[in-house]
Amino acid sequence: MPKRSGKKKRGSPRRDRSVGAPRGPAEIPSKASIVATDTLVSPKGQRYTILETDQVDPYDEPAGKEKTRR
Repeated sequence: MPKRSGKKKRGSPRRDRSVGAPRGPAEIPSKASIVATDTLVSPKGQRYTILETDQVDPYDEPAGKEKTRR
């Protein structure tokens, strides 16, 4: 087999980022849109806060329209 060159491959910036890296403020909903909060404790003992908001994504259907089966 031929030898590999001594050059290292450049890693993707996403791969270099650690899993627990802090997120930017764009991903945190405003306090006015938070409807409810809940706390989840994982089996390993990690605590997570679940936020329920009144925000919707552009691809979500409006709340008033429900699908009906024909």
